[in-house]
Amino acid sequence: MTTLLIDSDILAFKLASTNQVNSPWGSWTYPEQAIQLLDSYVAELVEKLKADKVIMCLTDPNDNFRYEVMDNYKARDRSGRPELLTMLKQHLTDEYDSYIRPRLEADDIMGILATHPHLIEDNTIVVSEDKDLRTIPCKLYNPNRPELKTITITDTQAKAFHMWQTIVGDPTDGFSGAKGIGKQSEYAQDVIAADPAQMWDIVLDAYSSVGMTESDALVNARMAKILTWRHFNFKTKEVIHWTPIDLLIDAASGWLS
Repeated sequence: MTTLLIDSDILAFKLASTNQVNSPWGSWTYPEQAIQLLDSYVAELVEKLKADKVIMCLTDPNDNFRYEVMDNYKARDRSGRPELLTMLKQHLTDEYDSYIRPRLEADDIMGILATHPHLIEDNTIVVSEDKDLRTIPCKLYNPNRPELKTITITDTQAKAFHMWQTIVGDPTDGFSGAKGIGKQSEYAQDVIAADPAQMWDIVLDAYSSVGMTESDALVNARMAKILTWRHFNFKTKEVIHWTPIDLLIDAASGWLS
């Protein structure tokens, strides 16, 4: 049995945008067409990936734990959101199995479900074009790169990409990383190839080289990390923030490596 964990934020936004026409005289939307295209797309995914069911993962629209870490997270104008977005997200929650959890993003829900040993007994495939999902160990399908098919991201690869993202930052999400350290820098390349036990030292060297502190590095690492099941307290419903010791712990099993 295979369950698809679908990044439904991206899916809804794309279909809402492509089914809205703006002009100097006003805007027109095509809700019935958008819903039909959405359902057809999901059916195609199920067939292509030989899945048995899907779970739609959506971001809590009201709050986000990352604002505790960095108050300007994703600080951008939301006035241009397509008109059909809310309606399509409602369709996803009404017609499909779906997860929306307080203060979590769709990415975090996918990360938790994909790594938890018991929440979903089936095999899972994360379906998302967001590069941030490469920070969790999972089977990942990128709809924008179908030629890659489904890839398996190992625990070490996930940690390496997380530390790479910590160094280079992500302007889209509003965190800078080690300022001035680029994607092709020696630090960025070294951390990709490093053993997990050495990764944090490389990150600290990168930050130190541009006059930034370990506290700066920790903030960026927490911003860059998609949650796994180990980073969520299921009793209190609170996030357990990432620390460097996580580099020594298997994300799925919870055992020290």
